[in-house]
Amino acid sequence: MKLAHVSMFAALALASACNKNKPAEAPKAAAVPKAEAPKTEAPKAEEAPKAEEAPKAEEAPKAEEAPKAPEAAPVAPEAAPVVPPAPEAAPVAPEAAPVAPEAAPVAPEAAPAAGGDAPAALEMAPLDITAEGFSATMDAPKGAVAADSFGTLEVKLGEGKDFFVAIDMEVDMVQVKKDIASNDVQKLKAFILDTPEALIYETDFAGNASFWMDSAIKVGDKTVRCYSGRGAHSFKKEQVELFLKACQSLKPKA
Repeated sequence: MKLAHVSMFAALALASACNKNKPAEAPKAAAVPKAEAPKTEAPKAEEAPKAEEAPKAEEAPKAEEAPKAPEAAPVAPEAAPVVPPAPEAAPVAPEAAPVAPEAAPVAPEAAPAAGGDAPAALEMAPLDITAEGFSATMDAPKGAVAADSFGTLEVKLGEGKDFFVAIDMEVDMVQVKKDIASNDVQKLKAFILDTPEALIYETDFAGNASFWMDSAIKVGDKTVRCYSGRGAHSFKKEQVELFLKACQSLKPKA
């Protein structure tokens, strides 16, 4: 608007200057400048503030989906019943050598050899065995003595608990074996050694086991009976094996 006023006054001033240079004309009534009403721009109505958008209603939280049931594991085909592993077998003991039954006869070679070594408990030495018409030597424990007892020679160590053999001048091994089998006091359990010349056997007396020996021994031109002594004693198998060795050591006296 100010620029419009300045332009109007500038135009008036220019016109006045031109009029001075021109011949004088009857003065014209000065043109009354049109009063231009100042343009007033009506202020733009302020835009009404946009109504705030109503907040969107919060979406209701979706209901949590129920957890899906786990899929059933595929049904395995029925397995064969599992057999539990067998417990470890205990270590197998080495097989023992088969034990021959006590009653089985033993070959003559298995009989104790004449003059064999005696157990360390008894030291053996030659002993004179003399009777009417009989003279010989026998390996017997040191300290043993030979004596006649009603026609039978008895060789004992002490009371005979550790060593006791008897010698008869006559022998019938067939009858001896029959007498052993029919004895109702010392009842036969088994023959440990059973040969025509030698017997080792086990008996039972009132529940007590005992071992005995009997043999036919050739001494020079004579065969005698040599056997474990009788009496209140009972002997172990090892003892009667020693008795048999002693009997087999009999030989004519030089």
